[in-house]
Amino acid sequence: MEIESSSSTSSASSASPNNCVVCDLPAKGMNFGAFTCRACAAFFRRAAHRTSIKKCGIHSTYLLSCKKCRLQKCYEVGMSTEKFQFYRDQIIVRKDKKDFYRSLEQFVGRPFFVLNCDPEISVSGKKVIDCMPLMVKAVRVFAMGSESPLFSKNRLVRLAQGLQQFQHPSSALVEKFETSDMMSSFEAEFLKTCKWFTYLDEIQMLSGDNKLLLMQGIWHVWSRLQKLSISAMGRINGFDNAQFGLWDLNEMDIDVSWCTNYSNEQIRYFLETNYDSYLYQLLDEMVALKPNDVELSYMLCQLCLQYAGQRFQGEILEFSEKVLGLLADDLHSYYGKQLKMHNYAGRVAKLIKINNRINKAILETRQRQHIADVFDIWTIEFSHPEFIVDA
Repeated sequence: MEIESSSSTSSASSASPNNCVVCDLPAKGMNFGAFTCRACAAFFRRAAHRTSIKKCGIHSTYLLSCKKCRLQKCYEVGMSTEKFQFYRDQIIVRKDKKDFYRSLEQFVGRPFFVLNCDPEISVSGKKVIDCMPLMVKAVRVFAMGSESPLFSKNRLVRLAQGLQQFQHPSSALVEKFETSDMMSSFEAEFLKTCKWFTYLDEIQMLSGDNKLLLMQGIWHVWSRLQKLSISAMGRINGFDNAQFGLWDLNEMDIDVSWCTNYSNEQIRYFLETNYDSYLYQLLDEMVALKPNDVELSYMLCQLCLQYAGQRFQGEILEFSEKVLGLLADDLHSYYGKQLKMHNYAGRVAKLIKINNRINKAILETRQRQHIADVFDIWTIEFSHPEFIVDA
């Protein structure tokens, strides 16, 4: 659009280069043989193909309002398509700043603080862990349903009876934790959660996909409180914590090479399974309260379903709110009719306080996971991402 011609017309050569010879606005260089602004140059480029031009009679006053008059003015000042200068940008933007050479960080595409890192570690692909076989097993668990009992006084008592099969500690002490041990632990806790929820008839209210989504979201939540209860029971009976579900990384040989390129010491912040963990801080409270299986079942449901409702919303939130309402009625009936305890609000408040502390720790885990994702700590991915969120 913009050119500079050696054969300028007399009008163009006599005009001031500061103002457009068509509209008298500030000019932006030689365009089609005349000093013009970019607006007039662009207009001439679009309208120059027209062959029939007639003045409207008010040419001098309304030049910019009349396309024919404006085009005629362009011709009068010497603008011509034959004076177009090729091999030149159509719109030239003046660059007041000089071009700078690209920095090393820009050239290699890596921030300065990781320039000296091993490139094999930074760009290597992640190993994907296939969770589909585990999902298939979960579907089978829900298809089979609960083993027993078939009938109970209420749904909360039935959940408590189903919980008894999971309250037995492991007889073997874990001294070394490798890849197979980690995945076996994940699978065992996930399937235990699925199996326990089969004792809740209302679980059938959810669609098949939402059942799996719910279990993927809450298995680690359920496991936290269930392990805490087993450890409290072990402490009451004088047993070591490691036999009852809580492990200390300081006392174990942990192999993390399968999931990260960092050492145990470097990723300890992201694991939080030592004796400074909140779980150990809550042991004294659990030991003091000594919740029975009915109370523990309510705690498990309240913790898991409240967490799932907040996280997933939609159908799962509606399901969680409805079930928690039913379980609250069952708990009231249990205290009033079976235990003859009518002033139980303070005890329930202490139970919920433990749940709130666990929920707070889960949110802190989410923050640590976000940091790990930002710095690409892990070298593995899960085929079902919801399975590992907050775990």
